[in-house]
Amino acid sequence: MRHLLASLLLLFAAMLTGAQSPEYSIQAIRFANSPGDSVAEMVMGAPKEEKIDTVYALWLIRGGGRNILFDSGFHRER
Repeated sequence: MRHLLASLLLLFAAMLTGAQSPEYSIQAIRFANSPGDSVAEMVMGAPKEEKIDTVYALWLIRGGGRNILFDSGFHRER
């Protein structure tokens, strides 16, 4: 039984080393923007009068026969 298991493991390892890694692409999907946001609301200590345009996006990852939608999110402790 041990020899059979060892043979199967070696066969599986050989299959893995010969396999090619899938090619991936990553694309940003812009779904909203907010012009003129206060930088002070996003960066501690920033001047309250400084403004910045904010872009909101998700990421589409494609590869290996799959599509993955990734939301990196935003979190800030007060």
